[in-house]
Amino acid sequence: MLLAAKRYAEALADISLESNQTEDYRQQLKAISDIYTRENELRAFLNDNSINPSVKKEFIKKVFAEKLKTEILNFLMLLIDKRRIDLLPEICSEYMLITNRKRNILNMTIISAEPLTESQINDIKEKYMEKHKASSFDVTNRIDKSIIGGVIVRIGDIIYDGSVKGRLEKLKNAIVS
Repeated sequence: MLLAAKRYAEALADISLESNQTEDYRQQLKAISDIYTRENELRAFLNDNSINPSVKKEFIKKVFAEKLKTEILNFLMLLIDKRRIDLLPEICSEYMLITNRKRNILNMTIISAEPLTESQINDIKEKYMEKHKASSFDVTNRIDKSIIGGVIVRIGDIIYDGSVKGRLEKLKNAIVS
């Protein structure tokens, strides 16, 4: 992660927390970042240093002014002026991490062989909420058929491997050793 992306994300996070608009900023920033990542022509246009920044800003205003909060729109203008719009996806990711951490919301990835139901996800969240003293979790469920069954839970840098594949690996290592 670039230091510049982290600094922009921290500044935006501070503004959103002060104004109690973290979730609105999160949704809008993610939407803009997704569009930027997905639309190759838009990304090429915004990253082209031969195009005057005022032309880029005018385009962004015309397309997004009605849809975005003033602060997010101004943030995009700043990134264009500083020629840092290419950092938008990294800023968005870092913003999510920073605001979650400041609100005591942990990021959890649950890896399972099959998609989990909402009830199963909630059971897993409850199990780890007290253990990690979190107010909530931002959960992603990834599918990996190679784990055969069970789940692997990743919270930050900590991995809890309750998968069949993980248990078989431990058994294999115990037998081989």
